[in-house]
Amino acid sequence: NIYFHIDELARDAVVASALKKELESRGHKLTYGNRLSTSRLLEKFIFSFDVVIIPRPLFMGTFKSLNKNKKFPPIVILYTESVGGQVCLKDDKLTLFTTLGESFMEGDCPYFKHIAAFLLWGDTALNRIKKYYPDIVDKFTVVGHPRHDEKCASFTMLKAESQRIRIGFITRQPNLNDFAGRKPIDTIIYSSLKVYRYYY
Repeated sequence: NIYFHIDELARDAVVASALKKELESRGHKLTYGNRLSTSRLLEKFIFSFDVVIIPRPLFMGTFKSLNKNKKFPPIVILYTESVGGQVCLKDDKLTLFTTLGESFMEGDCPYFKHIAAFLLWGDTALNRIKKYYPDIVDKFTVVGHPRHDEKCASFTMLKAESQRIRIGFITRQPNLNDFAGRKPIDTIIYSSLKVYRYYY
């Protein structure tokens, strides 16, 4: 039995559907959850699952009362569609912050021992882990991305004589419509300040 947290349905459905298909082909049962079920119900029923998959370490904070329990089921961090925070080529600190979480970067991380694996979409974050935290690199694996990771996508090269130029953009800005009625500008400013106040 596997619990999978879908953080934002419209954004993460592609990962959820790919994961469900793959796990069912191997005989595993996948149960979907969301922010409400993860924060209010999962802690009470967590021992019904053999593995719990969440999108980032932030959600480990919902299991505070279980941190001392030795039978805590293994947690897997799978970064769903929030790829933007893990592919910053020029900023090591920001990449580490979004990959490892605020608690880890501040040195207060009692939950880290319960995380069995971090599943990354590419080598960008993994290279930073190897450089700054080589002692924990064994927990990290690059698995590729079901929609736009180079490990999964195939590309057709245009012929040299073709005059058509095709340009693709990969972007995300859920803050413009977060489905919770929050003001976009407030969310964007708060998020930026929260990340950068630790390093700049």
